[in-house]
Amino acid sequence: MLVLSPHLDDAALSCPTYLQRTPDAYVATVFTEGDDAHYRRRRSEDRKALRELGARPIHLGFLDAPYRSPKYRDFCGIVFGRAREYRGSVRAVAQAIEELDSRLRPRVILAPLAIGNHVDHRVVREAALAVVSSDRLLFYEDRPYAFVPKSWKHYFAARYVRRYRGTATDRRIMKAWESVPPFPHSLRRMSLLKMKPTELTRTLRSLSAYRSQLPDLFEDAAEMRRLYHSTPEKLYRLDLGN
Repeated sequence: MLVLSPHLDDAALSCPTYLQRTPDAYVATVFTEGDDAHYRRRRSEDRKALRELGARPIHLGFLDAPYRSPKYRDFCGIVFGRAREYRGSVRAVAQAIEELDSRLRPRVILAPLAIGNHVDHRVVREAALAVVSSDRLLFYEDRPYAFVPKSWKHYFAARYVRRYRGTATDRRIMKAWESVPPFPHSLRRMSLLKMKPTELTRTLRSLSAYRSQLPDLFEDAAEMRRLYHSTPEKLYRLDLGN
């Protein structure tokens, strides 16, 4: 199996149960470069976290969004923006996925749904759709975005929104979401994975490696434990029959 992870934490955050139940899966993280010291630390954290889950990390070396365009240097730019580089990034990532597919020959490829609409998640989703056949392509729910109940109250209370929104007003963010097209039009849920106690312990141990990221994503360790304990992982396939 090959899991496509936009950033140096997305696969471990989003599908740790599936990774534990699929020994020796490959996790290809796409956007792994930026400020040298910070991203060197993040790559090290990612290798440690994925080893704990039994997965094999691959870092593809593409620049993180804020380093590709000034448009992506604030919350609204990252969540709703689409700079001039976008199409070129999709093509380059698609080519990298094709090369990995040819070399590794995975039976299944997992891609993000881009639930939070982060530009890097959108790029990876579009690239996977462009080059992976639908019979081998599954989608996972991006976390922590998928943990947030569907209400504006909960959205604006989410840790990652409070951490990154800057000066963007509620009104501006709500209006921007109105223009986000739904994706996909039709999904069929393929699996529902609820963690066993041993898997929860291993997941929390894995995620603790992301020391540079967790304070921006969760209130504390208790919240993280509660969310992973109570929320099953869901995997989807495009429903081409509709």
